[in-house]
Amino acid sequence: MRNVNFDACFCSTKTRARQTCEIIYRGPIVFDDRLVEINAGEFEGTDETDVEAMKLVLQAIMSGDKGTESFKDFMKTLLRFL
Repeated sequence: MRNVNFDACFCSTKTRARQTCEIIYRGPIVFDDRLVEINAGEFEGTDETDVEAMKLVLQAIMSGDKGTESFKDFMKTLLRFL
């Protein structure tokens, strides 16, 4: 990507995303909360290689249960950004 030119760079406000973006991109960066990843509630930090745990995460996200952000709300936020 070293030879690819970008007109703009938009990034989540999360620390990890900011740090990665600042390493990769040297121009001005627009940070926006609407680009923050979905809130997985009590499943934050779940081992993503555990298939059964990920099924529970996805079920909760689809309904907004267990402190998760619902997928519908997540998509509304993302679409407002777009």
